[in-house]
Amino acid sequence: MWLRPSYFRWLVVVVVALAPLAVMGVYALYTAEVSLRDLAIKHNRAKADIGGQTLKQQLNRSIELSQTVAGFPVVAHAAGTRDIERVRERLRLIVERSQDVDRAFVLDLDGTMWCDWPIAPESLGQNFAYRDYFIGVQRKWRPYVSEVFQRQAQPQPLVVAVSTPILDEQGQAVALLVVQHRLETVTSWLSEIDLGPGGAMVVLDHHGILAGHSEADLLQTLHEEYAKLEVVQRALRGETATIEYADPLAGMEMIATFRPVELSDGQFWVVIAEQSVDEMLAPGREYRDQFLLAMVVTAGLALGAAILLARASEKARAMGIELANRNRQLNQAIQAEREMTEALKKAQAQLVQQEKLAGLGQMVAGIAHEINNPLSFVGNNIAVLQRDLVAIRSLLARYRAAEPELEKHSPQLAREIREQYERQDLEYALPNIDDLLARSREGLRRIQQIVKDLRDFARLDENVVVEADVNAGVASTVNIIHGLAKKKRVEIEMELGQILPLTCAMSRINQVVMNLLSNAIDACREGGKVKVRTYEDGDEICIAVSDNGAGIDTRVIHRIFDPFFTTKPQGEGTGLGLSISHGIVLDHGGKIDVLSVPGEGSTFTVRLPKGRT
Repeated sequence: MWLRPSYFRWLVVVVVALAPLAVMGVYALYTAEVSLRDLAIKHNRAKADIGGQTLKQQLNRSIELSQTVAGFPVVAHAAGTRDIERVRERLRLIVERSQDVDRAFVLDLDGTMWCDWPIAPESLGQNFAYRDYFIGVQRKWRPYVSEVFQRQAQPQPLVVAVSTPILDEQGQAVALLVVQHRLETVTSWLSEIDLGPGGAMVVLDHHGILAGHSEADLLQTLHEEYAKLEVVQRALRGETATIEYADPLAGMEMIATFRPVELSDGQFWVVIAEQSVDEMLAPGREYRDQFLLAMVVTAGLALGAAILLARASEKARAMGIELANRNRQLNQAIQAEREMTEALKKAQAQLVQQEKLAGLGQMVAGIAHEINNPLSFVGNNIAVLQRDLVAIRSLLARYRAAEPELEKHSPQLAREIREQYERQDLEYALPNIDDLLARSREGLRRIQQIVKDLRDFARLDENVVVEADVNAGVASTVNIIHGLAKKKRVEIEMELGQILPLTCAMSRINQVVMNLLSNAIDACREGGKVKVRTYEDGDEICIAVSDNGAGIDTRVIHRIFDPFFTTKPQGEGTGLGLSISHGIVLDHGGKIDVLSVPGEGSTFTVRLPKGRT
């Protein structure tokens, strides 16, 4: 049957009609994979920037904590006189009030440990002058972040240490204060950064030794595999790079961004944001499967139409020969001609649909080639897929309408197509695809907003003073902390007034707003309300954070800005949030006013002068 000239001719027509659609589809799939890689690279770079800023902020916070404690006159005097009990009491406060610190101790200038908390008899009296944290701080007598090492005190976990000199009134070093963080703590600092399935955040110290891994359990095994990688060595010299490599710990191919993080001592640590290549290409494979399904259905319908047209053509020729000899068959010939006309109309409609799909493939390829923003690219492709589904549904509807006619001429083919339709369960799949695509588009919008807010929140280096939009910073900070408020079922309301841009270190002001919002949320009961307002008051720009929580006891309100003082239960607060915020506002020439009524709530108002630079 397939060797007949009429069948062969129509088969060629079908192949020629479908070839452009297939070529455009393959090209669209290729450009989609390229764009997915570009999206993963930019996504990883953004996450690496966030991770680097978070790591630097946490390490600087540990340094600030050490400097604050070491700078207390009572600590310096106690260290100079070897008052073990008084020094140990301060060490105990550091460990018990800071969730991040696991151990703290003091060394003399020869490297011998003479006071610690928790008390470890196996370490007291031992000399640790060979440790990196002792050698590093002696170079310039300023705070130093150590390499990863296994400590001597039980249970001997892997840790990093921050060492700070304790100076007397004349500025001379009398001892060294050392605080230690377990690697689980370093990992937890980056735990909120989600890279998606198969992704991980990795932290390396200044020798390339593994200091944190969001997908690995770091106990007592020292991992030095990363230090052997050439890209890590480049990052340790301050170079940012994005490559595809085999993660030595996970054993998988990853697309990763290696971002150096410069610490105050001039050393570089490295944050790696990586994502599994297989997981990254998963959306492309899903799109490919959907495209292949559409191609199979379209090819099957077009082939059926070609067979119908070939048979109609043969019948028309036979009736033309008989027309001259059999007038009695005139009505039958006219009826056959009408049937042929209807079949041709159906075939033309199907070819129009094929041309629409071919044009759609070109459009998808063009969008994929020209788009610059990967998030917009994915959103546009979802929109294209939704329109494709409309075309496919229309095509399937036409097929269903032609099913009786097809049943007459080719029952076997009609049965095979019907079985294929039922086996794919398209009655269920097509409506659900609309819902999946709509939720995907909403997810992309939320990702875009979250990334924008995170960048707005931390867009400046801590020491850079520029003219900034305070309202934008407050709004981005509220968006970031909204998850905490939602978790505790606390409502946040914003009332942003018309205020002039302010010359300030915006990321530091964002930190103040974040601390005030966090405290306000913690102070509220379930169903509580927090309100943030911005407004101008004479020569000052004001940021007010109010809550309807428990309020502050009048007997302790004068101490709320003291370091380590907290009204929260033990283990839930460090007592440093308001102290640090107070220092930041003072650095900007401003002040913080507090109005609190026990049982009714509190209002913290940050006042910043307009003209200060």
